[in-house]
Amino acid sequence: MPNPELLDPKAHTVLVFTQERFHLFSTRIAPTYKTHILIVDEAQKVGDLSRGVLLQQVIDSTASEGSLEYLVFASPFAANPEALISDAPDLFRSTAVASDQVTVVQNLIWVTQVRFNPRAWQLTLVEGEAEDAIGEIRLPNNPDTTSKRLPFVAHAATRGTGGNVIYANGAAEAEKAAAQLFDLLGPAAAKGGAEVDDVIALAKRTVHPNYSLVRVLRRGVAFHYGNMPLTLRIGIEDLFKADKIQYLVCTSTLLEGVNLPCRNIFARGPTKGRGKPMSPEDFWNLAGRAGRWGTEFQGNIFCIDAKKQNVWKQGAPRQKAKYRITRASEQIARSPAEVIAFIQAGAPREEAAAHPEREQFASYAWTYWKKHSGFDGFGPASTMPTDDLMALESAIAERDRDADIPLELMERNPGISPSAMRALFNYFEKRGLSGAEYSPVPASSDDAVEGFVHILGRIDEHLSRNVFSISAPRRYQLALLIVDWMRGYPLNRIIASRENYLIRKKRTYRLPNLIRDVMSDVENIARFVAPKYIGCYTDVLRLYFERRRMINEAEALDDVTLQLELGASTKTQIALMALGLSRTTAMEISELIADSELDRNGVIAWLRAQDWAYVDLPNLLKREVENLLTVLTG
Repeated sequence: MPNPELLDPKAHTVLVFTQERFHLFSTRIAPTYKTHILIVDEAQKVGDLSRGVLLQQVIDSTASEGSLEYLVFASPFAANPEALISDAPDLFRSTAVASDQVTVVQNLIWVTQVRFNPRAWQLTLVEGEAEDAIGEIRLPNNPDTTSKRLPFVAHAATRGTGGNVIYANGAAEAEKAAAQLFDLLGPAAAKGGAEVDDVIALAKRTVHPNYSLVRVLRRGVAFHYGNMPLTLRIGIEDLFKADKIQYLVCTSTLLEGVNLPCRNIFARGPTKGRGKPMSPEDFWNLAGRAGRWGTEFQGNIFCIDAKKQNVWKQGAPRQKAKYRITRASEQIARSPAEVIAFIQAGAPREEAAAHPEREQFASYAWTYWKKHSGFDGFGPASTMPTDDLMALESAIAERDRDADIPLELMERNPGISPSAMRALFNYFEKRGLSGAEYSPVPASSDDAVEGFVHILGRIDEHLSRNVFSISAPRRYQLALLIVDWMRGYPLNRIIASRENYLIRKKRTYRLPNLIRDVMSDVENIARFVAPKYIGCYTDVLRLYFERRRMINEAEALDDVTLQLELGASTKTQIALMALGLSRTTAMEISELIADSELDRNGVIAWLRAQDWAYVDLPNLLKREVENLLTVLTG
């Protein structure tokens, strides 16, 4: 997340974002920044319900700026790439390019248990309807529980070789599979070396001394999921690429742009999300990691228990098939009755929580209608019957008069209904606020946690539902997490804080679960949900102050969105991260810098003045700093 002060409008700058971060950047951090080339990788994600609607909204907004020269979509194995450019503005020339080029051969292998013998497994090469038996493997141990089947087969099929990725349906399952492989390999598989030791030291320092990754790494096994600290994930990836790890157990993070080719991939009834079978396009996106271009001619994808319908609920794959791209916004527009009823009912919070895609689409359509005084040029409108389009416009027009929310606030807060914003505004109005007592409390304040407990309650009542107030203890727990994150506390300190809280409350806990829960809360709550809703809360409160002519209170409001997104609150911390350092490294270094108000030049001078051989940092973090200094030196 770059500091806008460092962006030179005359320079060629490449920025890499998710749709949420791109929207945050373009509406709150650098609203005057102009995009000249927009490249949308994994463009089929426009079909991912609420996130797909937001992606479409961000693309449309960027295309309408007037500065865009090129808009490029990339999507693997799409049958209808032209769907992505079907509503290109008239001023753009558009072309769809399809390619079936394959750089490595990928073998699809079904693995099934031999009848009456749980240790014997048949390997079958599958291509379409053709099935060729190619051999049999024997497991050294009986997989007496379902969870053991995947790691046991992977171990038996690849014994003595590396480059193996095992797909797990979630972080807990990944850690369990890694532990099972650790035990299968035994003490003789002990791995050492400076590179492995450096990652172990990093895991101990940044997460917890007893983090399960520390143990399994010692035998050439690791796990990898999205909520882990970025520096740790990169360290694991580097070990895998260098063949220092024999087995890497991954979750769906591997589908989200992680460039991690391998020799073999093992999967058993893969899902994406809780209990949701993985789509064919996502499976083949995952399978695309099998085979190292430039190193090997082929890769293998092993499907365990391929003939079990209760495991592969959509049937095990037989051959790569192209898939059709369908935008989520168009899917919703084809049956808009639920969205229209949602708008007419004033965007009930319970329904918004149960069907977030309805609120996302309603917000998208409402914002477009208000900005353009109608639906001319609105892409999803092309799939809607005329009567439905008129009903949607009528519902929005009626509710817009009641809500009276400025367009700027709607654009800054996509996915939140203006009706919900109005409900929060009415709450402030009813309370008759005469000062800034409901404003977000600075993270450095002693009573910051108490202040955010109250703010999360108001948000849950008016803007969200069951996000922050499942229970009073949970709300306090999340407020503490948010404040600790904004203060710039490193992950290990936040984990220790949660652990101490549970000990004080005399609650039982399991350390692996606690670590995963904190990581999940940081990624999903502190960095995603909290910036979205606390940013909107602050915008509505500022609107209330402005309409009450409380100018001093309005100007005193801090937009804490960036602090939440980055997990930093001081100028020095943000400057370190703006240089390109990971949050983990930036927070460790900021602990050593006395001045919390250093700018870019100040932190560069400080970094250059240190003798890094004597600085107490894990080697991987020191290497990150050394690489940065090399780049800065040019």
